[in-house]
Amino acid sequence: MKIAFFSPLNPIQSGISDYSEELLGALARARVDGKPLDVDLFVDKGYRPSNREVTSRFDVLPGRAFGRVAAEYDAAVYQMGNSPAHAYIYRALLEHPGGVVLHEFILHHLRIWMTLNGGRRREYVDLMERRYGEEGREAARRVMLGQFPEALFKYPLSDEVIERARGIIVHSRYMEGLVRGVRPDVPVGVVPMGVPLPPVIPKDEARARLGISPDVFLVTSVGHLNPYKRVSATLRAFKALLMEVPDALYLLVGSRSPNYDPTRQIEMLELGDHVKS
Repeated sequence: MKIAFFSPLNPIQSGISDYSEELLGALARARVDGKPLDVDLFVDKGYRPSNREVTSRFDVLPGRAFGRVAAEYDAAVYQMGNSPAHAYIYRALLEHPGGVVLHEFILHHLRIWMTLNGGRRREYVDLMERRYGEEGREAARRVMLGQFPEALFKYPLSDEVIERARGIIVHSRYMEGLVRGVRPDVPVGVVPMGVPLPPVIPKDEARARLGISPDVFLVTSVGHLNPYKRVSATLRAFKALLMEVPDALYLLVGSRSPNYDPTRQIEMLELGDHVKS
């Protein structure tokens, strides 16, 4: 059985890159009807996967070339998430339906990037109005004014992916219910997240590695930093906290959205000595 596997891979910074590399290790040993799977990797342009164990086991091909060879594969598997790293996967799925591992139900931010960064503002407005009526049109208008309202989470824009999928894998019963709410007839499998947790590092040892005193009061925001992490509000609250706990430290840990940079606010609040990223 020949499989086309679409996913970001390291060095692309994404939890799905790590997930896929763990999964590929298992697929390299998998067999169907007694025969090993034949898996080819299709990646976005501009990079080469950095995991040598992966590249030594699998052929790596450009995603844009899939249309020319799609007929050679028994199935395509698309790892779908809500970031620009999945734009090429989204396009391939629309042209060549296949199985989808849906890591996130909300794909709105990916769709914003695909339309607005592609200069297709009208397409984005029309899409929002077609899917969500006048309410969606108003949300799109605010986005194009440079605002990213939290209400965007009300408009997942994942229905096109769900409608094109031949089958969907999700990681929770909750996600299964959301998918079936869009398309009750689609085959859905619930597969718990298979990435093993890293070993727990004792707190004192972790602080020592980072050069942080055991007595410092620590505040952290962890994950992809974007407007929805509410870092701006946290920075204001942290400024007030320093009046009571003057040696507190705020760590911003994770990649940054191109639509959000807290540096200016940190400077305005004079928090440079207490906020690290």
